[in-house]
Amino acid sequence: AAASDDGSPVGAEVGARAIAAAGKLAAGTVASRGVGSDIVSARVAKVPSSELPEVLSALGHSSLDPEDSEVLRRALDTPEAVDHWGLSRLVAEFRAERRETMQKYRGYTTAEVKVLRAQFDRYDPEATGSISDKHLHDLMELLFVNVRSSFSVRNRAAEIFKVVDEDHSGTIEFLEFLSLIREVHAEATKKRLEKERLAVQATGFSSKDLREFREVFHMFDANGSGDMQFEELQQMCRLLVGDAADTMRGTTDLQSVLNSHDQDGNKSLDFAEFLHVLRTLVDRNWCGIRDKLAAASKSQE
Repeated sequence: AAASDDGSPVGAEVGARAIAAAGKLAAGTVASRGVGSDIVSARVAKVPSSELPEVLSALGHSSLDPEDSEVLRRALDTPEAVDHWGLSRLVAEFRAERRETMQKYRGYTTAEVKVLRAQFDRYDPEATGSISDKHLHDLMELLFVNVRSSFSVRNRAAEIFKVVDEDHSGTIEFLEFLSLIREVHAEATKKRLEKERLAVQATGFSSKDLREFREVFHMFDANGSGDMQFEELQQMCRLLVGDAADTMRGTTDLQSVLNSHDQDGNKSLDFAEFLHVLRTLVDRNWCGIRDKLAAASKSQE
């Protein structure tokens, strides 16, 4: 089956699964009343519409906050007894509502919109409903690094702003702000994927190595930032080469390798830079790392 905007299944399967989920609830309800839970009883039984969140959860939906859904609020505030088809209809209404919300808010979930609204408000301190003048310049400098000093970055920022400023007012309203953030994220993702593709090409690691390295990278990216700090890199290396990673020479060499591959100068490593660091460490056999990796690989065969 295809997937909806929030990752849940779409199509006839949803109705069937909603009915199946409702059937289980009905069977449980009937059984709790001492009537039995055979198929016939389950099919004719009704369940309260307040069970909708449980059915939605069983279908894979998340972020089921009644404050964000008129359908959920109605089902919970004024519960009614519904049969399987009635519950399936409520599921369809909820999914249509969520799809409409996702489209309105440029594909962001209601939880993400709340976070982005708080960010928007910081650049609209007078609560005018739009970001303009100095606050807009500050926002663009935050989103587009080197926008003042780089002609190409400045041009790209202007192109994106022109696209998202739908009313051509020269200011950014909230929905335009969401479009701007979406465009910036898409641009960053495109650059990241291209950077990783080039790193994979340059380092020549096997597909198996790459899968394992990505797992290791996420494992030691303790704060989930998407970047590995020097301390996190050193911790990873310590597991491979032991105390040699903590010696003055080992620490100095490791810091030097990180600095040489820190392409954006943020003193940390994204995954592409991490691959380059590993390649350099293995090629130099830093603290015997190549021998350690070879021994570990052989022991797993």
